[in-house]
Amino acid sequence: MPIRVLPPEVAARIAAGEGVERPASVVKELVENALDAAASRIFVEVTVGGLDSVRVTDDGCGIEAAEIEAAFQRHATSKLADDADLARVLTLGFRGEALPSIAAVAEVEMVSRPAGTDSGAKLRLLPEAPPEISTCGAPVGTSTTVRRLFARLPARRKFLRSAASETNAVTAVVSHYALAYPEVRFTLTFDGRQVLQTPGSGDPRDALAAVYGTEAAAAMLEVGGKERRPRNTQAVDGILVNGLVGPPHISRAGRQYISLFVNRRWIQNRRLAFAVEEAYPQSSARSSGRCAQRCSTARPYATRQASQVRRRSCCPRRLRRRCSGSTACASPPGRLPMRPPAGWLPTAKRQASPLRRCRHCL
Repeated sequence: MPIRVLPPEVAARIAAGEGVERPASVVKELVENALDAAASRIFVEVTVGGLDSVRVTDDGCGIEAAEIEAAFQRHATSKLADDADLARVLTLGFRGEALPSIAAVAEVEMVSRPAGTDSGAKLRLLPEAPPEISTCGAPVGTSTTVRRLFARLPARRKFLRSAASETNAVTAVVSHYALAYPEVRFTLTFDGRQVLQTPGSGDPRDALAAVYGTEAAAAMLEVGGKERRPRNTQAVDGILVNGLVGPPHISRAGRQYISLFVNRRWIQNRRLAFAVEEAYPQSSARSSGRCAQRCSTARPYATRQASQVRRRSCCPRRLRRRCSGSTACASPPGRLPMRPPAGWLPTAKRQASPLRRCRHCL
C-alpha cells in the first residue's frame, strides 16, 4: 500500500482522541476555556452523563463575531504569539486543540457575545456540513453546547462507561476546579437536577464546604497562611504552598479525595499523594506493614453490633467488611486466610462465618 497523506477530516478525528476521551474531557476543556476568559460564574449542564449533551455557560470576555469560526481551527489560540511565550504560559489552555478536537467527534453549537457589543454570534458545526454563522441575542459571555458525542464513532462510544460512571467523572472535574478557583461560582446540574453550587466568595473553605460538606470544611487546617497568590501570577522567590488539610480523625476511603494543584491546575501524581499520606502517622505505619494500634476489641457477636466496630487506618482501604482484630498488627501485608480471633464463640446468628479481620491483624 503506498504512503499517502490523510485527508484533514480523518486526521482531525484521529487527533481528537488525544484530548477527548469521554464527556468529562469535554467538560474539562470547556471549563478551562471559561476560566481563561476570566469568568466569575460557570454553569455546567449535563444530560445522560454527557452522552446526550453537555453545555458550559460562562460570563467571561466572549469571542468576537469575526473570530468565532477561527476558534475551531486547529492550533488557533489567543494565548501564544511566538515560541518565547511558551516559557511564561499562565493560562490553563494554550495549544488551540480543544475546540477542534471536540467538533471532530460531536455536534457543537457556540453562542458568544463580548462586552460592548449589542448582539452575539452563533456558530453551529454539524458533521460533513459547512459552518452556520448567524446573529442572535445573548448575554455577555460564551455558551458552548456539545451534543451526540462519538455518535459517528461507534467504536469509541462502545468503550464509554455507563451514564452513572460518566456522571461521577464529570462531577470530579467540576469539583476539583471549584476547589482551585473559589472566587468563581460553579453550578453543576444533571438532567435538570442541581447537584453542586459553590458561593464564589473567594474563600477556599466555602468552596470546600460546598463540595465535601460544612462539617469537613470546619475541621480543615490551613496550610501556608491566609495569604493567597493572586490569580495568574507566579512566585518569584520560590515555591508557594497553601491549601487546606484534614486532621487525622477526618479520613476518606482512597486517594481520590486528595486534591493537588500546581499553578491552580488539577494534577494527579502518585508521588505527591504518597508524600501527603506520609505526613500522617497512620500512613507510615500502614506502609511499613505494622500497626501501632489495635483495630478494635474482639468480642462475641452477640455482645456488639458490626456497625459499632470502627475500622482504623491500618485496615486496607479496599476491605469492605469491618475489621474486628484483637491483637496488634505485626505481620506484613499479604494475602492470608481469614481466621476467627482468639476467644471467639459462635452464636445462633452467625454459626459458620467468623468475625472478619483485616490482613494486617492476622
